[in-house]
Order: sequence, then C-alpha cells, then structure tokens
Amino acid sequence: MGASFMDHAPVRMGTAEEFARVASALRDAQFDEETICRTLKLEDMSDVGSVDEDQIDSANTSPQFQALTRLFLCLSLVPRP
Repeated sequence: MGASFMDHAPVRMGTAEEFARVASALRDAQFDEETICRTLKLEDMSDVGSVDEDQIDSANTSPQFQALTRLFLCLSLVPRP
C-alpha cells in the first residue's frame, strides 16, 4: 500500500496546552460569533462568505480581532508582527 496524503501533510494535531493557548487568544480578541456578526453586520455566521473586506467597519475592534478577521474570514495575508 502506498503512502497516503496524511503521511506527507505538514499538519499535525496540537497538544491540549497548544489548543488552550489558541482558545485563550481567540477569547482575548473577542473573536466569537456574537462579535463577528455584530461587527460584520451579519444576521448569521452562514453569511460570512458574503463579507467584503473593504466595507468592514472595525473602528471599535481590537487589532487582534482585525488580524483574525482578515486571516480567517477574508482569507487575506496579515503582517507577521
């Protein structure tokens, strides 16, 4: 039997501590469904695909929330710092 995709994938499962760190960062940035829907003026998270990055009013959000929105919802690059 040949090698599968998973044998070559650069993805690996994190430890419980790593997952807790990510969850904490998301909470600290208020990157949650309620805040995302309010900020992006969405009725439901299923509408997130219709978001236009140029029309997001992020004036009242943290830099962390803005970076996560660009990265995960707008699928844009964010500066490393």
